[in-house]
Amino acid sequence: MRVARVAMLSALGIVGRIGLTALPNVQPVTALLILCAVFWSLPEALLADLVIVIVTNLFMGWGIWWIWQLISWAAIAVASRLVFRPTGLYQKDKLIKIILPVWGFLMGFGFGAAVSIFSYKTLTFGQSRGYIAYWIGGLPLDLFHAAGNAVFCLALLPVMKRTAAEKN
Repeated sequence: MRVARVAMLSALGIVGRIGLTALPNVQPVTALLILCAVFWSLPEALLADLVIVIVTNLFMGWGIWWIWQLISWAAIAVASRLVFRPTGLYQKDKLIKIILPVWGFLMGFGFGAAVSIFSYKTLTFGQSRGYIAYWIGGLPLDLFHAAGNAVFCLALLPVMKRTAAEKN
């Protein structure tokens, strides 16, 4: 694991998340963690996840959601690694430019659903009734997150591929 790479990735995620707070739910963290897990390594992605969540919450405030953000982003990183590495999709240049932004888009909704269910269960002390309405209420924000992920995946893909190639 390369500490400098994790530090730079974390810094980019922290600055991006805090700097884009004016845009509702648009921030580069999900895309960065997907790309890190696919092109670098899963331990680097998980460490960056931890650093980004802790530092950004120091600035943006702590709430019951922080642990669910941490777990949801970790799950997205693991899923991304499992989908793209064994299949070799990350090596197919033309295909990855299409599939990765679509994956990032879908993970925006996955992240929203996961954080919503965990938050809802915590807020309602485990009751299931009403979750669908709670989740639907957050769909517009999930759409912003998903669209942002697609754009960030596409924009950051060349850099992440190049740094992965330099590593090997």
